[in-house]
Amino acid sequence: ILRNLPCDFDQQKCQDWVDKHYKGLYDFLLWFPAKNTWRLNSRSYAFVNFVSSHHAKRFRDDFHLLRFNQSDLDPDGKNQWPLSIAVAKVQGFSENYARFHHLLEDTSHTLCKPYFDPKAVAALSAETVALAKQTSPSATPHADLVQDGSPTTLIIRNLPSALDSQDVARGWLDGAGFGNQYNFFLYLPAKRRRPENSASGGGPGQGLAYAFVNFYHAENAKSCIDKLNGQTLSEGDPTLSVVAARVQGLRDCRSHFSYLCEGGRIEPWLAPDTQKAHTPVPTAAVSGRLGRFQ
Repeated sequence: ILRNLPCDFDQQKCQDWVDKHYKGLYDFLLWFPAKNTWRLNSRSYAFVNFVSSHHAKRFRDDFHLLRFNQSDLDPDGKNQWPLSIAVAKVQGFSENYARFHHLLEDTSHTLCKPYFDPKAVAALSAETVALAKQTSPSATPHADLVQDGSPTTLIIRNLPSALDSQDVARGWLDGAGFGNQYNFFLYLPAKRRRPENSASGGGPGQGLAYAFVNFYHAENAKSCIDKLNGQTLSEGDPTLSVVAARVQGLRDCRSHFSYLCEGGRIEPWLAPDTQKAHTPVPTAAVSGRLGRFQ
């Protein structure tokens, strides 16, 4: 993982810079924009998978703590931090392909479009390719499957920066005509986890916030998809992607996300009538307060 990249970098510029010295020696590169949180620095970062550990080590020896330009300043007027190169949690081409391939298939607006070496893709096993398809947004049940009356839980991806908290995001959804139609709402900020202590919990990697919503009735969920999927809040905002989530139903949502509450990091909003329901999940998960990212 390459942290503290220059402010003007994007996917192509990052790849061009690596190519100057290591072209043909890596098979995966994915650039992410800076995290939009005040607690973290405002530099972009990237993941690179080299074809051998020897090349990875040599790359780190060559460029760790590099300053691209001593005169460069961040938007806040501070000097650029030196490049930081560390071992990433996800290792190997196959693992990165399975985790990030969906960014190529996603039709929603995103700045994150990974590079996968065609030869490495051709060498993948059928099992790895199948796993990548299962994790892609296009493989997720959506509007057509909501008609059968079962899915009630949706994931709303690509929330714009204006929706910067659970309270604000819920207010927007209520204003869109879905107030009092759902009993579970969990807002997850963009890139909410620090690299050194993040756990592999899945979720989109577009660098944008998203939310899980469980509706009381499947028809309400379908109406939400029909009204919001493919829409934008205002000009210049990313296109919303609203599809059925893998985790379905109130009970499973509370159980699946309870580890976030136990860690004290974030809490879902639950409807008042839901808090009285007899659902065997940890007590930390049943707070009715509006969730906050701490």
